[in-house]
Parts: sequence; structure tokens; C-alpha cells
Amino acid sequence: MMRNVFKPKRRVNGKVKIGRLYRGRYRIDGMRKHVEVALNTPEKDVAEQRLKKIIKEQQQESIGLIDSRLMRKAAGLPVVEHLDNYIADREASRLSEDHIRHINTRIRLLIRECNWKLLSDITTESFCKWRSVQTSKAPKTLNEFLNAISAMLNWMVKRGTIAQNCLKSVEQVKERGKEVIKRRAFTDNEMIHLLDVNKSREIVYLTAVCTGLRRGELEALQWGDIQIDSAPYVIKVRGSTTKNGRDAIIPLGGRLVEELRKLRPSSWVGNDLVLGGLIPSMKVFRNDLKAAGIEYINAQDQRADFHALRHTFCTNLARKGVNPWLAMRLMRHSDINLTTKIYTDTTQLPMVEAVGRLPDFFPVVEAGVIQGECYDTQLDTQNLVFVRPDVSSAVNEGKKVDAEKSLVNIGGSHNLSLRVTRSQKNKMAERGGFEPPVPVYTSTAV
Repeated sequence: MMRNVFKPKRRVNGKVKIGRLYRGRYRIDGMRKHVEVALNTPEKDVAEQRLKKIIKEQQQESIGLIDSRLMRKAAGLPVVEHLDNYIADREASRLSEDHIRHINTRIRLLIRECNWKLLSDITTESFCKWRSVQTSKAPKTLNEFLNAISAMLNWMVKRGTIAQNCLKSVEQVKERGKEVIKRRAFTDNEMIHLLDVNKSREIVYLTAVCTGLRRGELEALQWGDIQIDSAPYVIKVRGSTTKNGRDAIIPLGGRLVEELRKLRPSSWVGNDLVLGGLIPSMKVFRNDLKAAGIEYINAQDQRADFHALRHTFCTNLARKGVNPWLAMRLMRHSDINLTTKIYTDTTQLPMVEAVGRLPDFFPVVEAGVIQGECYDTQLDTQNLVFVRPDVSSAVNEGKKVDAEKSLVNIGGSHNLSLRVTRSQKNKMAERGGFEPPVPVYTSTAV
């Protein structure tokens, strides 16, 4: 280790001038370069003491005995000041105004209600205590509060102002089944009535239910974002308007393309709003629901608000058998559980028809052929010969099957399906097996 104090020198007009204040230079073991610091004193003894103190702190920091100088300085500042710096950095990152407003409001509320003055006041216990008494807030809202303050603390960790996020160990509240607002999807019949209520707002509801765009994204939609003059017909959603800040491309269907073409004025520029002034307020939307005969909140306490149109888009994708991963991409979700569990209304899915398509698992022999006489409703089961196409005719000749079950159905004059019991199947196995290819039953006159 080396250290020394000195007064800086410089040459002015050929003469050497010596500075009035001392500076220090030091290098601790393990450091590759010298470090020079201002000591801000004209007294050499004071300068040496200050340099020793700096070196001592540096050594203590290197072995973890004390926090860094930046952390010690940050620890003495009010939490509100750190929040102001965080909000300023988020604004410089060009995040949406709504997002910045939400995190600012939530963190300030936490600072006030948890009585956080300094960084040392932010603890797991204080946050959990505050959360435990928030009975009026939904689990999703409580998780958003946790996400907001955790994002600020993680930002401070990256800047080196704190060592770690003290709320990292706090678990989120389980949201599934505890939603305060439960939404449902509109049925096809309800959408037909809703679209017919008001012609000026028809394009708003049609765009929302056919694209899954959020209200804010619809409000910011510009004609330059829409490609409807040539295929492929798409909406290019700008990242500055989306919730996750990413650009997205959403395909457009046939009717929506035609309605957008009708709506677009003959003279337009790219930054003209598509739905400017057409998107209804919640009061107007509820009036439209009432006029369409649609319950805003049904008997199951499920809500049909404007955002339910996005739920309807996701549910219709599931109804049409769209792959869940593709639906997740179209919905622009980061978690497939959000797509399949939250935004898909299972009451709208054809579950009865899906179960009806499952096999019965009865041992049915299909594609049988009746040769000779045609039997409409009766069949002499004693005169059936068991024929295996995969063996020679000599083996098949004379092999008879006791088909004790009655005929299940006759599909046409020459097609036959027989239901075979377990005992009959065992007898067939003894006579040559009952494995694929499926044997053919041939009726012969005896």
C-alpha cells in the first residue's frame, strides 16, 4: 500500500504555481491504479488524517465491514427523494404516462401509510403489516403495490445505492378465485345485439372484440397503424401505446376490414385517430348494454364491462380451437396461465360437445361385409364365419364365431358393425387372435 499528500503544481507563463489545497494519492493492495482525491485543506496534518480516514473506509468496504460511501449517503436521504429520482429516470426511459402515474401514486401511498422516512424504515414486516389490513383492496391490486415498490428497490440496487431489495422475500397474494372484479365473455347473440345498438359505436365494439385491443390502445389507434389496402390486413400496434411497451402486429378479419374502409375518410394522414371521439364512457357503455338487453353484472357476479370485449376475443379463439400458445401471442400475454385461466371464459366453451366426441371404448368390429343375402333387421348369428385376411383361406375355412350379442347397427345393405363380449373376444383369441388388422365377418348360407 502507498499513500501521500501533495499540493498540485502547474506551469503558468513559464512559472510553476503551487496550489493552495492538498490532494491525496493512494493505492491499496489489489488495486491496479492509483486513486487521487481532493482533501480540501491547506494544512498538511489535516490532509494526512483525512487521507488515512479515506483509506480506512476503503479497506472496510472491500471486506464488507461497512457499506460503500454511495450507500451511506443514500441511507441519510428521505425515501421521497429517492422516489423522485426514480420517477425522473422512468420518464427519461419514455415509459407511458399512465404507468408512471400509477407507480408514483402507489409508492407515495406506501411511504405515507407505512411511515417510511428513510431507507432503513422499509422492511418486510412493515409492508406485510400494511398489507394485512387492506381488506378493501383486491389481491391483484395488492400485488401491483408490491411490484411497484420492488421495482424501485431493484433499480436502486443496480445503481449501487442499496445492497439488496429488502422486499425480495415477500410473496405475492394468490389472485386466482379471489378477484374482486370477475369478468365474463359476451355470447355471439349478445354481441349481435350490442353491435346493433348504435351505428357510430359499432366500429368501436367490433374492433375491440375482433382484435383484443385495450381501451387505451384503441384510443391511440391511428390510420397509419392500419393496413387495409392490401393483404395481409393487419394493425401495427405501437409500443408507445401498449401495456408492455412492445410493438405488436394483429391480423384483421373480413368484416372488420370492410367496416374500417367505410370509416376511413377520403383524405387522411397517418397520425389521424381512427376512433377519435367514438369510444364511449362507462356510463354510455352501460346504457348500450341496457339497450341491447345485456346484464352488466349477472347472477354469478360476473361483469360485462368494456374490458370484457378483450375476454370475448380470447374466449372466441379457444372456441375455434386456436392453439393456446398462439392465443397467448395474439393476446400479447407473457404468461399462458393468464390467457387460459383468466381471459378464457370456460362457460362459453363447447365442453358437452367435446366430451361427446370421446370414444366409448366398446370393442366394436367395424367395416364388416355381408355377402349373399341382405339382412335388414335380423341376422342369423349362428352362420357367421370368422375370416382373418392376414392368413390363408385354409385356416379361415370352417372357423365360426358364436356372436351372442345382437346386431348393433347395419350401415347400408352391405356394411355391418357387431359388438363383441369379453368372453367372445377370448374365444377368438384362442382361434387365432383378435389383433389388428380388424377381422371381417362374412355371412354364408349353410
